[in-house]
Amino acid sequence: MIPSPPSSQRLFGAADFEARRLTEDDLPALQDFFVANPEYFVAVNGMLPRPDEAKQEFDELPLQSTDT
Repeated sequence: MIPSPPSSQRLFGAADFEARRLTEDDLPALQDFFVANPEYFVAVNGMLPRPDEAKQEFDELPLQSTDT
């Protein structure tokens, strides 16, 4: 089991899993995960993950609502 990060980064847990806020320190591991699992990117984007995919995902802002 992976050691838990500081509680301020923990978002929620379920059974043996937990969600936590990513930091820039996590990007190398995230990029390794993306490269090891290219099928997702091909299915969703029609292409393999870019060499900087983790950084792009990390920096991308959520879509802003245009509803007023």
